Formats: sequence, structure tokens, C-alpha cells
Amino acid sequence: MKTITRRQALQTTALAAAAVAVAPQILAQSPAPATPPVTPEFFKLPPLPYAYDALEPHLDAQTMTI
Repeated sequence: MKTITRRQALQTTALAAAAVAVAPQILAQSPAPATPPVTPEFFKLPPLPYAYDALEPHLDAQTMTI
């Protein structure tokens, strides 16, 4: 069993108190301005070689458009 000294306990308590005191200020900062999402070319799907309703008995057209 490891024991800690009074100095270590005070240091740990002081660090925890400082973190609690600073946390609201850090969390209250406004986030960076939002930038429009960039869609890289590798995320764009090619068009389907068939109609959306071609698989209608198994998948409906709405599912294929999603």
C-alpha cells in the first residue's frame, strides 16, 4: 500500500481546485465559427446504372434514394 505525504495531498487538492475553477471559463468560450462542410470527391457516389425503383420487389424507391 502506497502512502502519500501531506505535501502530495495538498498539491493534488490544489490542482483539482484549480481545474474546477478554470473549467467554466474554458467551457464558456465560444466555439470556432462554423465552416460549410466540404464534400471530398471520394465521398461522392456515382449515379446508379439503373432506376431507383428497379429493385422494387425487395427495396422500395424511397430506400434507394436515401
